Amino acid sequence: MNTEKEKRELNIIMERSSKMTAGEFEKIVDQIKKNFSDINEKILNIGKCYLKCFAAGEEYVEKLKEAFPDIPNSKWGLFGLVGMNKIAPGLVVYGGTGFNLIKRLPVSEQERLLTKSIEVLTIDKNGKTDIIKAEFKTLSYEQQKQVISFDHIRNLSEQRTHIETIHTRQYLKTPINKNENYIRKNGNIKFTTEKWFTEAEVMQLALEIVGRKK
Repeated sequence: MNTEKEKRELNIIMERSSKMTAGEFEKIVDQIKKNFSDINEKILNIGKCYLKCFAAGEEYVEKLKEAFPDIPNSKWGLFGLVGMNKIAPGLVVYGGTGFNLIKRLPVSEQERLLTKSIEVLTIDKNGKTDIIKAEFKTLSYEQQKQVISFDHIRNLSEQRTHIETIHTRQYLKTPINKNENYIRKNGNIKFTTEKWFTEAEVMQLALEIVGRKK
């Protein structure tokens, strides 16, 4: 803004736009939903057009790419996957981490992650649990791996098992001379603290002991 007049005009616009009724807000939400729907439909159509060119021959694929030089090859591949209903249209423009985790899910699960908040289980160092709701792209990569199994979105119970399994693996990797909870010697184990172990930790420890005896 270079002039006082422009600043005044902007202030007037901001003042007007700051006043919004519930009805106006609902219209905005509906409009944005429609825009997203239109974007997804257009991406799907592009994917189908790309597949038609692909089926006709490599020369047509090359001509199509030449007609749109700003679109990288990696995007054309994604358009093709959308056309084959392998990935959700929204994944073409997704800019967050965890892309490879999402794309292996069924399309309906992909769309759920891309459009809705999901429940995420957290466990602090004292064992206190909490449940948060967040958008997938705002999660850390470790949390994203916690939420997504190979072919589905984990529920809270599955997330707890995943967390306990990770903690158990990390615990068992601790060198014996640095572990303050137990001592392993000559095939025997002596617990040196009154720490409570989860069932998953006990099971994993037993499996490791059996493996060492073989």
